[in-house]
Amino acid sequence: MGGGPPVTLFSSPDVDPAGIAVDDFDVYWMDNSNGTVSKVGIAGGPPKVLATDQLQPWRMAMDERNVYWGNENLNSTSGSVMKLAK
Repeated sequence: MGGGPPVTLFSSPDVDPAGIAVDDFDVYWMDNSNGTVSKVGIAGGPPKVLATDQLQPWRMAMDERNVYWGNENLNSTSGSVMKLAK
């Protein structure tokens, strides 16, 4: 604490972030309102959409090379685990 006021990196009335992960360069999130996975630089700026058409993305993790998340299909008994290179 004591780092000053929070800084907005990206904001939109249409975004419903469902999970966030951070590395040394970027902040990644999933958006349940439109089924996307996106990132923005830790200094802010325009976001970049990495994946589209995801079904209720949730629970994000990452390693040095990839971003991982789950897709929950609410209309069936199946789901999926996804991987995408950073």
